[in-house]
Amino acid sequence: MFLSFLKTPFLIGSIAPSSSFLSKKMIHPSILSNDMAIELGAGSGAVTKHLVNSFKEVISYEISKELSDLIVENFNTVDVRNEDACRCSEILSKDRSNACTVFSSLPFTLMDKSKVIGLLEDISSSMKSGEIFVCFFYMPNIFLPWNQWVLREIKSNFTVLDYSLVFLNLPPALVLVCMK
Repeated sequence: MFLSFLKTPFLIGSIAPSSSFLSKKMIHPSILSNDMAIELGAGSGAVTKHLVNSFKEVISYEISKELSDLIVENFNTVDVRNEDACRCSEILSKDRSNACTVFSSLPFTLMDKSKVIGLLEDISSSMKSGEIFVCFFYMPNIFLPWNQWVLREIKSNFTVLDYSLVFLNLPPALVLVCMK
């Protein structure tokens, strides 16, 4: 993971995989009745491991070929898409009967602002009312003044239901649970 970060820091966004404390905090009790999880930025599978135990269907997007191959190797029940997370709106906008939760591990504060805004708008407009969007940000990065736009964009597209600080992660993180 660390070597992947050194090669492409703006795609990977972290020097270490998410901790089990962060992964468990992302799976909020109110969303366990949903059948399908869409994971954006699967990375090395730290969150994926918890999703496969909590949802009937998991679709993971990972832009890094190396990391998506790792997910395929470790989780044979996961539908892994080695492509840009922006493609997830294709699944979300399909006529589907099952409720869906979107989990994002994307490094929004490191990504191009217009791409993040477009992605959040696409996700929001493709989700059904009442569906859940979960994301996290590393601290203190998200609290820096020049990164506040990300929180404003999330709040303009979703209703924040809950937030948690996870200190047992490297680096510590802020988890947001939001509803469409």
